[in-house]
Amino acid sequence: MEYQRITVVIHGDAVHFFAKKHIAKNKEIIKRFSGLTHLEGVSLSVCKLRAKKLGYKPNDLIGIVNIVPNGDAEIIHLQQQGRHYITQ
Repeated sequence: MEYQRITVVIHGDAVHFFAKKHIAKNKEIIKRFSGLTHLEGVSLSVCKLRAKKLGYKPNDLIGIVNIVPNGDAEIIHLQQQGRHYITQ
């Protein structure tokens, strides 16, 4: 069975959920996303530009996320690779 790769690109104010200083407050959502990242083909990417604007450095974010230079550019890049964009 071939697995589809899923990348969750986190940008905007959602970056706060993945900051180390908010671990206690966001314990449940971090637990759920952490469980997802253990599945084959699932990854989380955080927009470095937005994180910086919110006052976070890469080491201020929890270890389950990958840092990408620009969240919007990452979404476009993934779409160019044939991936699909899903929003709420």
